[in-house]
Amino acid sequence: MKKRIIFSIILILSLFFAADLLAQEQNKVKLEYNFRSGAKFHYKMRIDGDVGITVTPPAGGSLPKNEAKLQGEFEYTQYVTFVNPKDKSAQIDIIYGACSMNTIIDDRAIPNPDVPALKDKKAVIHVASGGKVLDYQMPEGLPLSMQKADFKRMFVAFPERELKIGESWIDDEGQQEEHNEGLDRKIGSVATYTFAGIEKRGGYKCAKIKFESKTESYSKSKATLTSIETKVEGRVDGFIYYDTSSGNIVYSDLHTKINNIVTTQEKEDERKEAKVASTNVETYLRTITELL
Repeated sequence: MKKRIIFSIILILSLFFAADLLAQEQNKVKLEYNFRSGAKFHYKMRIDGDVGITVTPPAGGSLPKNEAKLQGEFEYTQYVTFVNPKDKSAQIDIIYGACSMNTIIDDRAIPNPDVPALKDKKAVIHVASGGKVLDYQMPEGLPLSMQKADFKRMFVAFPERELKIGESWIDDEGQQEEHNEGLDRKIGSVATYTFAGIEKRGGYKCAKIKFESKTESYSKSKATLTSIETKVEGRVDGFIYYDTSSGNIVYSDLHTKINNIVTTQEKEDERKEAKVASTNVETYLRTITELL
């Protein structure tokens, strides 16, 4: 009798663990894009933010903090122009529609004159089937202030394996250095993605991806009498919703914090002590991007 009871307990436990393992396997998902030539996706991106600027003059102390708000809207279309049949990588045109960005000071909106110039401009992106951006070309004819946009993480770079809920993966670009006659520059960026689960979003069955990234950069001019040193620390946190059937991002909500410190050291000549001034710019942004 006792042996039967023990056998029954072992059988029940075995079935329980087998069912648990089966459930874990069923919860695993392979995330990848499904690029199709000719496909078009229309997006709207909304930006709301706050900016604070603190200036410390060479004489010491600090001037009153200047504060402003940012509000922007960007419309664009992702147009898949070509898909490589061998590796499933794609060439995608990003074609901009109406775009605007306003700085609001004391309830007065000051439009950024450069942003509307994006309309009808086209960026070209080459992206692997897993979402890694292989290379990109900025639109031609952009104002100088808009020529440093970065498309490296426009798509989530999925790992080449099945993922279970709660599993994370890392996209580390490492530290890059740039040296020329007038400037030394270092920049490093690392992003962590976590598969947070499956949720409905706007009628789509979506994989919910938690996104966290950190970026640090440092640059210093090589000038003898007047040198400029810049330190930037940035962090982005939020969620991205990816439609598992069409293989496309349908919604994202990201919060960005950037701290930018610019220090200037100016000498009248090599024998005198440098006059040091600094400007600290703190920026907080919330960016919502939605498939229309």
